[in-house]
Amino acid sequence: MTERMMYGYTHAEWMAGAEERAQRDWDSYFKKEDAFNAVKNKEHWKDSIDAIIKEEDRDITETAINFFAGGGVMFYPAGEGKLRVTAPGYWANGF
Repeated sequence: MTERMMYGYTHAEWMAGAEERAQRDWDSYFKKEDAFNAVKNKEHWKDSIDAIIKEEDRDITETAINFFAGGGVMFYPAGEGKLRVTAPGYWANGF
């Protein structure tokens, strides 16, 4: 009988990497949480978003807003190396 495969890994290979995958998932979550906390509405996290970020933070900010608030992210130039980010927020996305 052949060993069952899981995402291209044998069961033993999958289990051997489980702790590393779990840590990577948590690290990814905490990066998104930090990025979202930097731009979320300070009165209530479910309200609309309007913030200024560094251009280099665009990708993680977009990912974070999509993850926590459901999308609708827009970016606008805001001066040297900065972007204005807006999004309708969690409630506006029907949640």
